Amino acid sequence: MRLFYIFLLSIAPILSQEVSYDTAFSLYKEGEYAKSVSVIKALHIAGQKTFQSLYLEAHNNIRLNKLQTATDKLEQALLKENNPVAIIDLVKVLLKRGNITQARELAQSSVVTYPENVDLRLIHAMTLYRSKRPKGALQEIEQIKTMGQNIGVDPLLMEAMIYYRLADYEKAEMSLKWVLEIEGENKEALNNLALVLEKLALRSGDDKERRSKLEDARFYLEKAREQDRENQAITGNLERIAVLLNES
Repeated sequence: MRLFYIFLLSIAPILSQEVSYDTAFSLYKEGEYAKSVSVIKALHIAGQKTFQSLYLEAHNNIRLNKLQTATDKLEQALLKENNPVAIIDLVKVLLKRGNITQARELAQSSVVTYPENVDLRLIHAMTLYRSKRPKGALQEIEQIKTMGQNIGVDPLLMEAMIYYRLADYEKAEMSLKWVLEIEGENKEALNNLALVLEKLALRSGDDKERRSKLEDARFYLEKAREQDRENQAITGNLERIAVLLNES
């Protein structure tokens, strides 16, 4: 009897609300993650355990930084419905937890099941990169680029990031300029292109070329700052380029 009494106390705060998925979702949107979980648990006790409720419970737990619980709920949701979006979210949670091998294996097997899903291929590329397999990541991105559909700029931004880390700045520059052909005001691409040009300038043995690349870097950073004047990283990069130009 005492256990039943404790159970009643635990659900008392939600008895005044409608116990429904819509209520749980509304609470999630309002940032009331713990309350949303309480409603979902009441739904599950009532036998209403669905893909949607488990998926929402997982996202509440992500917000609460309960990543192990979020993992469990996403895995349960996938048993209800093998949904690519939930797979991607599970891979992301596994990466956050440092379970890189498990994340890579899940992404790899899912790409086989959903070969046309760009987002799955992109997260697979990220798991390969995080597994210190940059060439494999680049191969996956190349596959995305040949899929003949509107792939967006994320694969190109990731490609540029990988080339930058590999110190292949010319290829990083090409990837970022491709991004800007698609989205001319992309703040991330503008900032990163400036960083690439800075590296190329510092590597150049020609004073004229060095200054030209630094001036181009300043140009792109000024455009990036127009998009976000409060961004301290962009402002700091711009100040550093200004110092290098004064020294050249």
